[in-house]
Amino acid sequence: MRYAFIEEHRDEWPVAVQCPVLRVSRSAYYSWRQRPPSATATKREALAKDIRAVHAGSAERYGAV
Repeated sequence: MRYAFIEEHRDEWPVAVQCPVLRVSRSAYYSWRQRPPSATATKREALAKDIRAVHAGSAERYGAV
């Protein structure tokens, strides 16, 4: 979560400022950026894509009709 936060706010605050505030090393952050997505993250993204497709196919409704 911390690395993702830093990534999302890179344009607002420098990485060199965010890392000490969030108590992570800059080297760990940059290492995280270079890693490929984990198998779990890949599966979650595929599931989210499927859920979006089903939701769109139901006229964006949910629950009982």
